[in-house]
Amino acid sequence: MTIIDGSGPTVVGMQQKEKSDGSTAGYYDLPLNTICVEDLIAYRNMNYGLGLIFKMIVEYEGDTYWPTDATMLQDVISYYDMNAQLGEIFRAIFRFGHVQHSEELRDAKKIKFYLNAELSRLRKYDPTDKGKIKDVVLMLELIEKEILRLSE
Repeated sequence: MTIIDGSGPTVVGMQQKEKSDGSTAGYYDLPLNTICVEDLIAYRNMNYGLGLIFKMIVEYEGDTYWPTDATMLQDVISYYDMNAQLGEIFRAIFRFGHVQHSEELRDAKKIKFYLNAELSRLRKYDPTDKGKIKDVVLMLELIEKEILRLSE
């Protein structure tokens, strides 16, 4: 964050400087009429692997549509009652490649960290949910491929 004219924090993202109220940054705003995960995947032009992880997280939590009054990514995270790990993954994928303060490789490694945390949580507290464990393992494979691509 940078301070401009002492008027408060400014967040840089999406090729423009946006004011932040400190609780969220403008790059977490949803475009108008966004009601499903496919809308966000198209809006952010996500590659196959990241788009699939993004969609799997929403499907992991329920239906892929959310209320039409959602205006920020946090509204979607709250609607699905995502835990901390899934919320962080969701945010990192949404901003992937769209903010200047966080390089793609850093975000990919962050996604991997939180996927590993989610896998550990499932194995410890919900070991009978083999479907969710299998999904997280697949998500980890996808983000590993992304990390390899970015490391070349």
